[in-house]
Amino acid sequence: MSKFFYELMEGVQQMNEIIRGGREPSREFHVDALQVQEIRKTTDLTQAKFAALIDVQLDVKSGLISLTDIHPTVDAP
Repeated sequence: MSKFFYELMEGVQQMNEIIRGGREPSREFHVDALQVQEIRKTTDLTQAKFAALIDVQLDVKSGLISLTDIHPTVDAP
């Protein structure tokens, strides 16, 4: 196997440890809802197309992308 494969597998193992609570992530990203809105407007995408692009569900009732679906530690707007 290649060095890249072993590095990739090490990353997957670390990810699993983080998910299980056995390891702290080396970094976290906090997403501000206004930043997401600005990115969407800059890309000139509808909320539905933007949600599909980043593979999250669009809440049809509220018309909002649920950031908590992307990452559970993100504060909802």
